[in-house]
This record gives sequence, C-alpha cells and structure tokens, in this order.
Amino acid sequence: MARSLLPGADEETLAEINLQLTSRRDRARAVAYPSVSVSEAQVEKVLSQCMPLAMLLPGARPVLTTGGAARRGGGGSGGEEEGGAAALLAALARAAEARLGWTLPWPLRPPRARGSLPAPQLISWHAQRQWLAVGHAAADAALIYDLDAAPSASVPDCVEEAALVLTHELQSGLSSLAWRPVHCTMLAAGCRGGVVLWALGRQPAGGAGFQRAAAGGNGNGGGAGGAVGGAAWASFLRYSDGCSVTALAWSPDGRLLAGAGPDSSRLVVWDAALGAGAVVRLGLDPLTLLRWSPCGGYLFAAGAGGRFHVAETATWRTAAWAAPAGGHVAAAAWAPSGRAALVAFGGGSGAGGVVALHFVGASPSLTEQLLPVTLPEVTSLDVLKGGPLRGGCIADLAWDPSGRRLAALLRPPHPAAGLVAVFATSVAPVAHAELLGFACAAKAGDGGAAAALAFAPRAAKGGALLSVMVAGGAGEVRVANIALAR
Repeated sequence: MARSLLPGADEETLAEINLQLTSRRDRARAVAYPSVSVSEAQVEKVLSQCMPLAMLLPGARPVLTTGGAARRGGGGSGGEEEGGAAALLAALARAAEARLGWTLPWPLRPPRARGSLPAPQLISWHAQRQWLAVGHAAADAALIYDLDAAPSASVPDCVEEAALVLTHELQSGLSSLAWRPVHCTMLAAGCRGGVVLWALGRQPAGGAGFQRAAAGGNGNGGGAGGAVGGAAWASFLRYSDGCSVTALAWSPDGRLLAGAGPDSSRLVVWDAALGAGAVVRLGLDPLTLLRWSPCGGYLFAAGAGGRFHVAETATWRTAAWAAPAGGHVAAAAWAPSGRAALVAFGGGSGAGGVVALHFVGASPSLTEQLLPVTLPEVTSLDVLKGGPLRGGCIADLAWDPSGRRLAALLRPPHPAAGLVAVFATSVAPVAHAELLGFACAAKAGDGGAAAALAFAPRAAKGGALLSVMVAGGAGEVRVANIALAR
C-alpha cells in the first residue's frame, strides 16, 4: 500500500479496473455509468407543469405538492424561542450527567448532534431494473431516474431529467427512501408523521386507501414492465404525530416494512398489503438505523442511546448489545448470506471500531459471536498520516449483494474524510477485508460532501454498482455511480 491510494484533488473516481480504482481520465478503458444531478429549481420546473402555483406572503418559502396548493414555510419568533428552550434543557441535562456520573434516560438526555446520527438514506435502487430513486429533502420530492433508458453506445456523463417526480402534501420532511422488493412498483418514503407508499402505474388491487396524485417527469409511458412513468398512487402509513421516520427497511419478500425515527422509541412493522402496523418495543431509546437481513430472518436496529438490537422475525425474540463506552452505532451492513453483519461505532475517544456479528446457529437462533474486524487504513492508520484515530471515522457502510465489495464513507478525524474506502471482502469463515483504494465522488472544485452510499441489487453491465450521494450547496444533489468488481 502507498499514499497513492488517495485520489488527487481534481480526480473523480469512475470505476475499478483490475483491482485498482481509476478516474475519468481512463474513461476509454472503464465501464461507465452516468451520474445523476438534481436541484430544487429542476423540481419546481417539472411540478409547475402539472399543477398551479399559489401566491405566497413575503418571506415565505414554497414547497410544491401534488395536492394542488403550496405549503408555506415562513420564519417566526416561535422557532427561536423553541431553540432557546431546547438549548437550556440540553445544558441542564449535560450538567446533570457530569455531576451524577451516569447516563440519563433518553427522555432526559441532551439531544445528539446531527452529525452523530446515521446517514439519511435518500437513495434507493430498484430490485430488478436500473431505476434510481433520489430524495430531495429541500423540496420534499422523490425523483426516479431510469438509467435503463440511457443509450448503451454513448453513455452520458450526467442525467439531469428525472423520469418521474413524486411529491405530496403528506410527504413533508422527507428523510428516507426504500424500493419495495418483489413488488417492484412501490416506493416507500419516510417523512414527518409516517410513510408515504407510492404505487406506480395502475392503482393497486384492493387499494382503496390509495389516492391518485399528479406526477411530473419526462412522461416515458407507464407500466411495471416498461419505462418508469405514468400515474402514481399514494397512501399513508401513520407512525406518530410530529415524529419523523428516518429509517426504513423492507423484508426481502416485500411483505413487511419496518420504520423508526429519532423522535420516538417506537419501532413499527407494517403489513404493506393491509396497511396495518404493529409496535415492537426494543427499549426506551429512539431507533435511528434499521437493516433487514437478506435471508429475512433478522432485523437489525440501532438506538440513539448506544445500544443495538437484533430481532429474529419468526417469533420476534430480541437480543441487545451495548456500544463501547461513550459511543453509538454509526453504520451497519448485512453480509449477503444474512448470517453476519458489520457494525461500525462512532463517538468519543476510543469508541470507534468495527465488529462482525456472526450468528452461528440455524435461523431463528440468536446465538452469536462478536468479533473485531480490521479495515486497513480506516480502523487504524498504517501508511496514511494523521496520528492515532480517536472515535469513529465511518459515516455509512454498504455491502455489495455478491459479498465481494464493501464501501465505507469516511468522516473526520480521518485524513481521507469525505472519500469512500473500497474493500475486497470475504465472509468465510469470518469477515475479512482488503483495501483496494479510496474513491472520490466529486472533485474538489465542485463542492459538496458525500452523504450516503447504496449498492444496486443488480448491475446492468455486470460486477457491482456503487452509488454515492453528494449533497452540495443551494439544494444541489448529485449521485455518482461507480462500477466495481469487474
């Protein structure tokens, strides 16, 4: 290994060739996928063609919806008063923790910094087609891009026109997206108060709770078997009034949907066909991270209080573990077999690290082995300079469905913060990783920071396809697609 593993400031990673990450300068030799770019202006332009705009008071900010009217988001003194009260309560709680020397229960605990929460999952790949759903939080809109429609002979560098733009008055505070597996014409959008279920194409059978909504886009024509587009139907799964759903996870058979958020300790599991939900209690801490195992037998949940849980989904028995002192779960990813999960910790000094949770009994057994995992140049610095790492440096994890590639999004204090570490991995007999290099999703001059990772379940050109979401200024969002394992 050498320091050349770090890309240059003006290099943007395009693909992996012969176990080496290459930039766009080697585009002629690489398998290329187009990137995706979206801005708030693009969303407003598309939606203005399918609904009227309402007049707003001076100082109000429009958020377009398909309900036919715009919502207002003006400022006021109430927000400042609320922020002042929250700051005072947080200061009192910190003082109490320091004086008493023990961790307060969640309702009395000071709020965690936004940077310590798991990365919001605002990108999601369709299970069978090259459809990429991208969430634009500023506009509360979900945009669907059809990369299958890109000409194979000349792949464009960037796709800016969405095939479909989905927004609704109930989709306020959009914070997570997840395509439904098996039943692949349905997209779940976590928002304030619950989950909006979008059904594309025809109205779902027996879907009395679905309302037809206008949808903007390039209008490629509708249908589950062809290009994305056409009608969209929305229904709402209620979570808790005023509480956001920031974590979503579908069961592999697409029958159940789990949702949770940082404002409540409720984990709700909905039956997607019936719209009915059941509450699963996993302690008093809010849950901010959910991952359903590919085998369907386990649901991983991480709480804001530093504990993480695994529930077996046959009888919903649970087991819980604690993060290192002062730490919390920053990211997690299941192995393709569903028998092992990688868990990355963040937090204060000494709280970082990665462990592998191996289940050794037949499902639904919760008998496990918890083993430390070394990610070269991430959990420890051997070649890269920067001194000893204190606290966790991983913001997000994503594991290729084939199990051959692992991606880790890095954050400070790592010297390669903002880059994505790419590893070649194996799980048998235990999880093992070898560093291939560091991928850059955006050049230094472009601005923005990588915010989330996702692997496509099926790469059209073989190998693995990694998507890196980059959040820029002024509501700009870009998704870089990197071809791996070829």
